[in-house]
Amino acid sequence: MWYYAAVTEASVGHTFTELTGIERCTFAGWITRVNFDPGAKISIQPEGGSGRYAAELRTTGKGRVYLFEYIKPPATGAYRVTAHFKNLSGNAKPYISVFDTSPGAKLLLRKDYPTPPADRFEKLTFDFTLDKLPADNLAVIFGVDGGSGAVLLDDVGMVRHVPQKLDDENAVFVPLPEPDGKTVLSAGTDIIDLDTARALGRGRKVFGGYPFELGGGWLAAAGTRWSNPAAAETPAVRGRCRSIVLLLAAMYNDPAQDAKLGALLLRYADGSEAELPLRSNVELRDWYLAGAPADPIPAAAEFIAPDLKEFGFYTAELANPHPERELVSIGLAAEPQGGIIAVRAVTLAR
Repeated sequence: MWYYAAVTEASVGHTFTELTGIERCTFAGWITRVNFDPGAKISIQPEGGSGRYAAELRTTGKGRVYLFEYIKPPATGAYRVTAHFKNLSGNAKPYISVFDTSPGAKLLLRKDYPTPPADRFEKLTFDFTLDKLPADNLAVIFGVDGGSGAVLLDDVGMVRHVPQKLDDENAVFVPLPEPDGKTVLSAGTDIIDLDTARALGRGRKVFGGYPFELGGGWLAAAGTRWSNPAAAETPAVRGRCRSIVLLLAAMYNDPAQDAKLGALLLRYADGSEAELPLRSNVELRDWYLAGAPADPIPAAAEFIAPDLKEFGFYTAELANPHPERELVSIGLAAEPQGGIIAVRAVTLAR
């Protein structure tokens, strides 16, 4: 997630004379607007969604009440804004909006929602497409407009949104071999622990628009200088598919564009085989994001390790050259003089 803000931070600022304690604080990095409703107020309340605090937006119904933050999106494309609202009283109606503040810009988008429930925080979602990067800032706005009363707002975020490219009905999730506690690959003083990626979680996930089932298994292949306790071939697969989708990354490999790092090996029931190349900056690149060049391919899944380093995995859909043949196993190979290729999940697209 390139941008995330939870309404849990406060800095002493503008004071509402009728407020005391934490309610006298304002939101770090946020701008509030109550001028359209003379009786409105925005304050911090010690009742959050996932954190300790949330924003309370109170309106008399005479005009919109909102707070916003200026951001600079990194690229054009589809985005998803999310927020969690909870009703405190009355029937105030939330909305989410984005506004390009650049002079002459015409981007102003908004979505309105009904009054949220009073017994829980409800997640609201707003999808939009940014065709042009703002020359100035993009204001991301959360507010209430319509009805009167009070709501709580917490746990807001904005992410690049990739529509799902493969529906679950046509996805076959391939179980990968469990590492039996051996997740460290080493070559002299160079060490890679695949368990670092446990931060990606387990279970059904969607990365880069593709569904995956993350278990405890891996496929990993490495050059000859590496010790590699991980398996490099799946258990029996048995099935036909039009393509194979991988969630994968490279470590200690050639970063040159199109350099062959390894291959995916497909084995069929009739005894035939096929080899599909895995190339640098085409199907995958290094998982260490801070050390990567300018993004030739974006990371589909990002996480931060306990040492605060940023890592990423990539998605690659490889066409099956023989979709009419029954596939029985999938193997992974690395170039003999190369580094490591690690596959966290495999999905077959029927």
